[in-house]
Amino acid sequence: VLAAVALLASTSFYRVGQGEQALVITYGSVTGTNGPGLYWRIPFVQQVISESVTTIHTKEYGFRTTKQGTSGKAAQYVDETNEGVMLTNDNSIVSIEAIYQYTIRDVRQYHYDVDDPEGTLQLAFEAVIRRNVQNRPLDDALLNKEEIELQLLPDFQALIDTYEIGVKINDVRIQNITVPKEVASAYED
Repeated sequence: VLAAVALLASTSFYRVGQGEQALVITYGSVTGTNGPGLYWRIPFVQQVISESVTTIHTKEYGFRTTKQGTSGKAAQYVDETNEGVMLTNDNSIVSIEAIYQYTIRDVRQYHYDVDDPEGTLQLAFEAVIRRNVQNRPLDDALLNKEEIELQLLPDFQALIDTYEIGVKINDVRIQNITVPKEVASAYED
């Protein structure tokens, strides 16, 4: 009896850490949301999903990091040309490498309102950045990346808010806008 009580007690209590939000799921539906603290759940009936609402998630667009950098070595990257190549409004081709950062603001929306939140974010970012670059001539796109960044952030957040995905976009940074090697000679001409 004591062993059963000890097993029941050890699986009944759960802790939600500082900066986390937890969903209590009873028979597959969300029945509660808890902030930091110690809580009790019904074992084998209720499940708990906990997610940090303070962690900043960084996603890459147009490139992927293959090896993280250290104090003595630079990071290594590989281009994702299928993702980052796009047209400007004067039908010139540019290649863009960018990152965006977000935090989860509502765990329930993030886990239950969208099937693939990270994939949805990536597609929304692609739509916003392509629309912005396609409204500019080539020289403007190459020379004004800070201006593009300033326009991307509110556009991206507005689009994400319509999806009710439960995230806040913290930052958008364009790492590089270049003319692809294959068309560089035509651009120089």
